[in-house]
Amino acid sequence: MAKVDFFQQACLNGLAIAEVSPEYRDSMILYIVEDVRQQEIATLLRKHVRTVQRHIKLGLEELRQAYLHLENEQSIDMERESVQ
Repeated sequence: MAKVDFFQQACLNGLAIAEVSPEYRDSMILYIVEDVRQQEIATLLRKHVRTVQRHIKLGLEELRQAYLHLENEQSIDMERESVQ
């Protein structure tokens, strides 16, 4: 796999987070980006802790799938550019 620079990686991460369901996105951003504890997220979003835990778990799975999909697309694009 080709080396990806910091800017490309940041863009890829942002695109992947944007693909996460809106229902899970707030919890995910607070948990991953802002490093907020689940109890605090529940208080901030006025949700039960179990709901936040479920949103994070499901959001992480969506994030993983989106990231893999985007990474694969980027590899294909890079291969096409190297052929031309």
